[in-house]
Amino acid sequence: MAATVPWKRTNPRYQDIQVGAPVRARTWRELALLYHWLRGHGHHVIPAHCPAVELSSGGSETFRYNIVPSGRSIHRVWGFVLRQEIPANPPTAATCTITLPDSSVVTLHPTTADGLTGISRRLFVEALASKSSTPGEIALTVAHTAGTAKVWVESICCFELPRAVLELDATDLGVDLETLRPGQPIVDDSYESAAEVAHSLASTKPLRNLVQLWFPKLVFNSGSWTDAFPIPVPALPRKGQRSDTTKSCKWDVYARVTDGSTAGDVRITTGRSANTDTLTVSSTSWSWLGTSDIELDCEVMTASDGLPGSSARETVQLAVQRTSGTGDIEVQGLRVAEEA
Repeated sequence: MAATVPWKRTNPRYQDIQVGAPVRARTWRELALLYHWLRGHGHHVIPAHCPAVELSSGGSETFRYNIVPSGRSIHRVWGFVLRQEIPANPPTAATCTITLPDSSVVTLHPTTADGLTGISRRLFVEALASKSSTPGEIALTVAHTAGTAKVWVESICCFELPRAVLELDATDLGVDLETLRPGQPIVDDSYESAAEVAHSLASTKPLRNLVQLWFPKLVFNSGSWTDAFPIPVPALPRKGQRSDTTKSCKWDVYARVTDGSTAGDVRITTGRSANTDTLTVSSTSWSWLGTSDIELDCEVMTASDGLPGSSARETVQLAVQRTSGTGDIEVQGLRVAEEA
């Protein structure tokens, strides 16, 4: 366990960092532990959101998300909130099954919200077949398998489970802590000593999945821009460099048209600077339209809440317009994420 991940964030003494002064092994070791803590904590790949999908007896829904994984995770934790109408006779109490992306199936009895009890979140752990940092789609299916009470999917979230130990390899980039003990020589070698801490820490950064939404199918058939959401969706990226005020993020939409003669545009607009970008939809098959770029205002490190400008939150809004044909444009998913 040479590359142990500490259970809490370490805080190296920055006063020890002086140009021209002798190095101190303890400071480098604390910095290595902080570096392991950063790499050992995975991404929140699907922020909690309300799909508001309704399932009747025998029905099912496949939820699709286009995520950015950390590349070091070996387990994910899924959180679900399912609610059912109050069983009587009829309806009878519902049972649901959830098929996770690794094909494992879990059973969940939706909560009954009667005004006296809270709606609890159920957590399930998914073991990943391999580590991956490649952005791409993951999908899970919620099926109403028993009973007649209607079920609503109130919340879905997913985060990567923290690691206890990193491997000394090109994927995890763990550093052997034994090489940072007092008296050890300073060497420039893979996964050892101070040089590897400096090299690997420079290449380690968070990549936030800002918006991952799945919702009931939205239908558009207007020749003018029509907003998808009643209110814009919050999306605040991190600051890249000290002087940055904006950050370029990736966005994508899950959509289709209902017939081959129809085409349309899907536009994203930021709330603070009104930056826009547009994707075209013309296929009758459901698909992600293709990743594009949008510039968002980033967090402000000097503000207590991190919000840019008078505590105003950065947001995104989707709008859709039909550009040809007489069919409909259908939209069901949105993704906004950092990738660099």
